Amino acid sequence: MLNLITEPAKQLPDEADFESLMDSLLAVLRKEMEVYRELQANMNEKRDVLIRHSLEQLTESNGKMEACVLKAKMLEEVRVNIVKKIARSLGRQEKDITLTFLSSYVDGRRKTELRAQQSALHSLMGSINENKEKNKALLEYSLSYVKSTMNFMNNLLSTGANYIKTGKLLRSNLNGRMLYRKG
Repeated sequence: MLNLITEPAKQLPDEADFESLMDSLLAVLRKEMEVYRELQANMNEKRDVLIRHSLEQLTESNGKMEACVLKAKMLEEVRVNIVKKIARSLGRQEKDITLTFLSSYVDGRRKTELRAQQSALHSLMGSINENKEKNKALLEYSLSYVKSTMNFMNNLLSTGANYIKTGKLLRSNLNGRMLYRKG
């Protein structure tokens, strides 16, 4: 008797249910792309607001960002539930279900759209991460500037400011006074 080693055939799910799940997944991915584009636009706007130093605009921008993040979380939950159903229908674990994996189970329009969504998501997430890093650097610079200014103000207000050997001010307790004259 010959033992032939063959690759196990793909377990094919009920076609109508699987197509319905795939259409649902594609619809959610399209909505997620919209939300991520909105998030990216808000991040660009936030960078401009940070540069202009407008507290009112910053508060408004933060609200928009929070709304986008909430939408993204809700869509992620929907997507995760669809992926769970797809995994069950294929007899696979959820971690195995990727867009690349799914594209091997579909053809035509769905395969093309899955690949397009995967490429667009990859590009958009890279852009969002780049914007996030730029905004983070801007915030870190602003924070260091505020800390430096606060240290300078504290040194001005402290009494008995003497210099130490390194040329820096000797810091003491904050017992100084600030005078204000209205003229």
